[in-house]
Amino acid sequence: MVPIIFTSIYDDEYGGDLNGDATSTVPAPGDWYGVWISGNSNDSVFDYTVFRYGGAGNYEKANLYVENTSVNISNSVFEYSKVYGLSLTNSDSQVSGNVFRYNNTAGELSASGLRIFNSSSTSSPTIQNNTFQENRTGIALQGGTPNISQNTFTSNLSYPIKAQSSFGTFSENSGSGNGIDAILLQSAITKTNGTTTLRANFLPYMFSGELRIMASSTLVVEPEVVVKSSGGILRVYGNLNLNGQNPEDIVFTSINDDSVGGDTNNDGICRPDNASSTAQCPSPGDWSGISLLPEAEMRAMGFAVKYAGGTGARGASEAGLTIQESKVNLENALFDTNTKYGVKIINATTTIKNSEFRNHTQPGNAAALAYYNSPINLENVTFSGNNLAIYADSKSIVHTATDLMFLNNAATTSPEDLLNP
Repeated sequence: MVPIIFTSIYDDEYGGDLNGDATSTVPAPGDWYGVWISGNSNDSVFDYTVFRYGGAGNYEKANLYVENTSVNISNSVFEYSKVYGLSLTNSDSQVSGNVFRYNNTAGELSASGLRIFNSSSTSSPTIQNNTFQENRTGIALQGGTPNISQNTFTSNLSYPIKAQSSFGTFSENSGSGNGIDAILLQSAITKTNGTTTLRANFLPYMFSGELRIMASSTLVVEPEVVVKSSGGILRVYGNLNLNGQNPEDIVFTSINDDSVGGDTNNDGICRPDNASSTAQCPSPGDWSGISLLPEAEMRAMGFAVKYAGGTGARGASEAGLTIQESKVNLENALFDTNTKYGVKIINATTTIKNSEFRNHTQPGNAAALAYYNSPINLENVTFSGNNLAIYADSKSIVHTATDLMFLNNAATTSPEDLLNP
């Protein structure tokens, strides 16, 4: 099908040399403003349409700008915009089978193939089966509950997807060769009285800074999800439900951990035994961990927390998982190579079953499990290769401790008679 073209007057590739200047002028991003579909326009459809070299102005900044209405967009191309290839504001548009490319003007740090902005959390556009190539960012999201699935992202300069306080769903999205091959989550990941679900993609999720699960809300994480971080902390004010079966089903780890989710930062595969390798390898404290605030709840099965415990984030507690005045049940979990603690418990009731703590050795007073003024139930838990397996203060008690295994720890418990008072 022959496409419909919207482009610059200087673009001789389509429609010929309209301004009769041969090659003395060439098209450039921002040569024109673009097409604007507003709330007074209904039932618009764009199919087999090409948009090029728009994005001028101080407001719309897009080849195609859709605001307060919905449009069906398919089989189209959005390229060479000054800022956004397509911009959706408070829109439930259906966007499928399109190509977004070359929206990466130098100096325009917010440039992206697709921008979705929602001042209302009720907007739910569907973005499916599109290709995003060589944009600054593939998709930039702020707010709303978009459904983003089966899209492909290649060679975008920063991230395939940036989601700020966006509560939508991502599934089966894939990509390679981007600046960072991950879906970046920022600010709040849930909204009050709502539930957000993280589903499996061929890309890991990532966060830096503070990511929040709001009070009276729930984050559900499904199997095959990998979440990586660089210096970030996940703060839980509401509910965190991890729905795996085995420790490898859901993994929270460092951005430098290439063993799951691939080489996310594209610096090469970590090879500790290769002195000439320039790739960064993961280290204890690469990110700050998961922190449950008072009255939060966590029901978690089949997950791992690795390389956390850093103190870079405000209020970080030097642990892979910190539990404060919360109710927590952990099963089939792995805590591996965190600093200073694998799990730190403060004034909370915790049950841990069928789990393993290993390689907690930094700093010198590190412990796999530490709890303060807290009762704890332990069943079928293995501690291996730790500096100290379990630390408890004088106000803490072990309600039950059955089938515990200690392997190659420098010390087992402090106090020494903790399990045999």
